[in-house]
Amino acid sequence: MDPVSAWRASENIPAFGSRNILTWDGSAGAGFPTVAQTLALTAPVAAYLAGERTGEGTIYRTRANLLGDIVHSSPVYVKDSDTVYVGANDGMLHAFNASTGREQFAYVPGGINLAALKTLSNPAYAHRYFVDGELVVSTKQQTPDKNILVGLLGAGGKSVYALDVTSPVTMTPSKVLWEFSDPDLGNALGKPVVVELNNGKTGVMFGNGYNSALEHSVLFILDIQTGALIKKLDTQKGSAELSNGMAAANGWDLDEDV
Repeated sequence: MDPVSAWRASENIPAFGSRNILTWDGSAGAGFPTVAQTLALTAPVAAYLAGERTGEGTIYRTRANLLGDIVHSSPVYVKDSDTVYVGANDGMLHAFNASTGREQFAYVPGGINLAALKTLSNPAYAHRYFVDGELVVSTKQQTPDKNILVGLLGAGGKSVYALDVTSPVTMTPSKVLWEFSDPDLGNALGKPVVVELNNGKTGVMFGNGYNSALEHSVLFILDIQTGALIKKLDTQKGSAELSNGMAAANGWDLDEDV
């Protein structure tokens, strides 16, 4: 292994106005920022989050670079497109070309609290989590001819998102597939798992995490293509007094026929 790094992701974020940043508008994919996001953040702060550096050190917080810190989100490499994906606490999932390190696109999940996201520009900002969860990307065998990325927000929020990342260099809003939330979904910290189901469909399975509405331990299984809920298995274990939650989940083929 070469001990000298080939590139640093923090040095390969395109300049403001040159980035491809997508988001979720509540019902479909969109470019960032949407009208609603601009109203919530203000246009100057939305521009700051997208990489505008004007005003840093005076009105806005000075950043060493545009890439936020990465804590609980583990990088995932996809050989098909030679791309590395990772979530960061700048409010974005990032896709980097694995050969050059250049950011190919970024995604701001709709499940992020915009009031919290706005504080990233505040000179008095104290660290918060945003896109902090684990990721999984399906193979083209699991989802024929497609790579579908499913990401959790971890400590940064209580929703799940999915993108068609088959061609990261040509990402458009139409490649944002779905987002999912549920009162029983908390801060999910485990890694989602792509599973082949006995109905012939491909699903994604994950534990509900912690701090859900009822504090139960719950397993979710969604259709990876549509985000439709296939099954929610509630253990009924947990309460406000004795909080509970499910972390990581693993698939198991009982009949050993997969």
